[in-house]
Amino acid sequence: MFILSWYFFATLLSLYNKWMFDPKHYAFTYPLFVTAWHMVVQFLLALTIRLVWSAQFRPVERPTRGEYVTRITPTATATGADIGLSNLSLKTIDLSLYTMVKSSALIFVLFFAFLFRLEKFSIRLVGVIVLISAGVFMMVFQAKAVNIPGIIMVLCASAIGGLRWALTELIMHKKAMGLSNPFATIFWITPIMGVVLFTVSLAAEPWREIFQSAFFANPLVAIKTIAIIALPGCIAFAMVASEYFVLQRAGVVPLSIAGIFKEVSTITISAWVFGDQLSEVKIVGVVVTICGIALYSFHKYRKSINRDVELDERGDPILREDDERRPLTSERHEYATPADYVTSPTGSGVPLHALDGPSQHVVGEDEDDDERRSGDGDGEHTPASERESERINRLRDEFEGWDSVHVGSDYESEADDDDVSRHREERVGGTGSRWRDFWNRSM
Repeated sequence: MFILSWYFFATLLSLYNKWMFDPKHYAFTYPLFVTAWHMVVQFLLALTIRLVWSAQFRPVERPTRGEYVTRITPTATATGADIGLSNLSLKTIDLSLYTMVKSSALIFVLFFAFLFRLEKFSIRLVGVIVLISAGVFMMVFQAKAVNIPGIIMVLCASAIGGLRWALTELIMHKKAMGLSNPFATIFWITPIMGVVLFTVSLAAEPWREIFQSAFFANPLVAIKTIAIIALPGCIAFAMVASEYFVLQRAGVVPLSIAGIFKEVSTITISAWVFGDQLSEVKIVGVVVTICGIALYSFHKYRKSINRDVELDERGDPILREDDERRPLTSERHEYATPADYVTSPTGSGVPLHALDGPSQHVVGEDEDDDERRSGDGDGEHTPASERESERINRLRDEFEGWDSVHVGSDYESEADDDDVSRHREERVGGTGSRWRDFWNRSM
């Protein structure tokens, strides 16, 4: 259902934008201005959904100021640049060529997946990238009536789009940031996207000319223009939400398979509706590109069905540290805290040796200090190969519950180490500066 809705809204939005920006049709040739207002529409729709259905779509968690600046802002900036350049290119090239060149985004998606360790490097994937690159080259090679700046804009949008999806995957793995559903993600990233697009639009497009044009000649015409601008914002909201739901529930393989059919359909509909010319070279190029995308989807599918998955007692898959499906987490670091004790939630000191056993007995404060620090029995339950620092981190995490799966959690994985450190400082009292406290506050 979500795949069909994503396909429908994506195709509809492409055709609508082509009709709106094309000088031969509606001729509202200000794509950045329009796209910036789309962000306002999407933010208001996401806000409405969070208010009306708060129990389902308004997570308790909220990103901190530091996370918003360092993680959400780069993602939103890349998303805004991708959308803005894509719409800007539709002023200069036809929709079929745009769709063909934009399909090269998978090249950059795989590149950034390798860069951020979201995907394991393999020769097969490199071969797929080469095949898709050859197809894209054939699309634009010796093509007639090709606008070079338009193609460059689409390629830049594809590259930024690859970065966008890699960053989006990284932030959606962090449940503590409150981005656990598509509407929450749209709510937090669209303000930054709007700021970026409005800024670029002010610099690149004549706003005075826009409001003095025939599109705003009188109040009635202005209302009609505003409605025409707002409608694709609603379509874009439905498309993005459907896309996030597909990624959240099914993963990238069915999304890619649906994308293959969408690309072919968009090119066919564009040639039928707008009369875009499809030369033999373009047709061969798009076929080669789609074959490359199909091989990538087949590669991911075979890899998923041929993998032996271990199940726990509840029947849930156990993801190992070297499993590429495991959400990306940072490496463990040693904590600069006293090694002998862990502070309990009540504020009393708990010796580590009291936690290093099956009973996890909590020792009272009235025990002898020598007995506290003796560490008797540490070696009885601790593997010989385990270093002291690793044992300290393990015991601390087990005591505070960071290595356990919480019932009802959307992500059954260990908490990110920066979340562990932040919550630990909130509980035991961190020694950070006021600047750190400022950035660690929730939005």
